[in-house]
Amino acid sequence: MAKFCTWCGAPLEPGARFCGECGGRILETVTVDGTKKQVDTLSGFDIVDGRQLPADATLRLDRDSVVVNTDNKQKRFSLDSAKRPRKTALIAAATVIVLLLAAAGVLAAAYFGGWGGDQQKEPIAVSGVDDKAPAPEASQQDAASDLDKDSAEAPDKAQDESSSAKIDDKSQVKLTEAEIFNSLDAAYGKLSSYDERIGTCVEEFNANFLANSMPTRTASKEFADKVLADLQNDLKGIEAMHIPSQSAYAEQAQTVIELYECQVGRVSALTNAWALDVTFEKPSEHKDEILATYTQGKAKSHLDRYDELYDAAKPEKVS
Repeated sequence: MAKFCTWCGAPLEPGARFCGECGGRILETVTVDGTKKQVDTLSGFDIVDGRQLPADATLRLDRDSVVVNTDNKQKRFSLDSAKRPRKTALIAAATVIVLLLAAAGVLAAAYFGGWGGDQQKEPIAVSGVDDKAPAPEASQQDAASDLDKDSAEAPDKAQDESSSAKIDDKSQVKLTEAEIFNSLDAAYGKLSSYDERIGTCVEEFNANFLANSMPTRTASKEFADKVLADLQNDLKGIEAMHIPSQSAYAEQAQTVIELYECQVGRVSALTNAWALDVTFEKPSEHKDEILATYTQGKAKSHLDRYDELYDAAKPEKVS
């Protein structure tokens, strides 16, 4: 004969002392004198076989969803009245999925059927001999109208080009001799600061090009790249002055330009070596390759030429 929990009505396993569903004690096993005849109606969960267990020997139920009857009266249950798990959650989830699929189908049908059709605003013509006959005349008329538009726009384009040419002429204003001297003198003055920055590049290369730390080598490479970019920008600015050959400062300008080219050559040798260096995880194993790349840049030759020109290259004002 099947037994059921007197608290929640769930079926019990043979010989079970606790309900597997709600965790309640089976009252039939709780007796006062150890016999199976008398039942203690005031028994609790801390009494087993007529003996009260100490508090630290009892188990705590960790189920927040357990509901225990408030009365202590025993109840009779059968298989017909036993509670079964409800399938409400499963049915609700299935209903939501069906509704979502239906909504997606409606949206897809509206997009491809209704909204897509709105894009086709032009009526579809029925093909036939009569429909195709006037086509050449229409194309000729379109061509004629295009020619008229081109001829009408031609004067406007000519005016725009002439105005832009005038603007370009104004932008290419010739520098005075005084302005040329001031520009060259300022460019020459920046060379000393560039010389210090290049010295820092050389020191960092000697100290770090064999370092195992990739961030350290990358930082030194980026510093050298920045110095090279600044030098190249200043060199382009001097060349953009377009100093005429008949200017009194034409020869001095060429010397200043050559000084900048020497500095660019020195730094380029370093940046090329750094570009190869950072491709190696262990640069010490490729020391000869890195130094060979630096040597190919001929940094020593650029430095010798720079030292040869620098002192005498300071621009002098011509009266």
